[in-house]
Parts: sequence; C-alpha cells; structure tokens
Amino acid sequence: MNQNFVPVTCIDVDGVSYDDGTLYEEDQIQFFPGYYDFTMTGGNLNVTVPNGWVYIKNLLGSSYPGIDTAAKDVMATVVNRNISKFRVRVGTRNTSDEKGEIRFRSVYFKTFNYGHPPPLALSSILNLSGSKKQTDHQPQGDGAIILIHIQYPKPSEP
Repeated sequence: MNQNFVPVTCIDVDGVSYDDGTLYEEDQIQFFPGYYDFTMTGGNLNVTVPNGWVYIKNLLGSSYPGIDTAAKDVMATVVNRNISKFRVRVGTRNTSDEKGEIRFRSVYFKTFNYGHPPPLALSSILNLSGSKKQTDHQPQGDGAIILIHIQYPKPSEP
C-alpha cells in the first residue's frame, strides 16, 4: 500500500578527526518524487541527488556530542511521496590507516524545520507584458488565450 508522505531524516551525520586522517559519516536515501531539505549555510554537509538517491556526506569531520535534533547542521530530510518501500544506506568514509571506531547512526521518520526562508527568484523581472487572443475553442465562443511575456536580465547583468 502506498504512503502519500514518507519523511526520513538522517540525524548526526558528523565525523571525527584523528592524527592521521578523518572519519566522515555518509548516508544515502532512495529518492522518488518528493523533496529534500537541509541547512545550506552550515557547510557541514554536502547533499547531492545522483541516480535516484539523495547522498548526504559530512564534509568537515567534526564530532557533535550525542545525537540531538537541535544539531541541524548535521541533519538532512528526504520526503518521498506515494511510495510503498524505499532503501536507506548508512556508512562512513575513513581516511585514517590506523584508527577507527564504532559509530551510532540515527534515522528519524519525521520532517524538521531548517530555519531558512523559501528560495527567492534568481533575478529581477525587467519587463512583464501580456496579450489576449480570442479563440473559438470554447463552446460559448467567448474563449481567450492569455499570453504572458516575462523578460529577465541575463545572468551577467546586475
């Protein structure tokens, strides 16, 4: 039976630094139509979406004490829609040849607010105009097609 809304949050995706390298935690969540969210300004995580998976990778190797949902810098949420099953992979990447440790991982089936506003438009509108074209496609003969023209600045323009 398909579920309309399935949130999956990877919590405490951190790491640890050793004298001879760093251990980085990494998670992967199978991604179907839906969305993903994380703190984009913290710089602790790299989140990418290659080939039907959301990859969540720790970048800094800094350890956060305990497993806490207040540590949004090391969390990411994936929300899949209309699914009956999915896969989650958890693991690490260790660059140390000498050291390693047991890592505890948490996955929470809940969404979280990452404290950022919705995305803004990429650029301002330079020109907005519209025109109306009469058609006879409506049964009453009073149909119209509205054409809207929007002009944005080129990426190099301020």
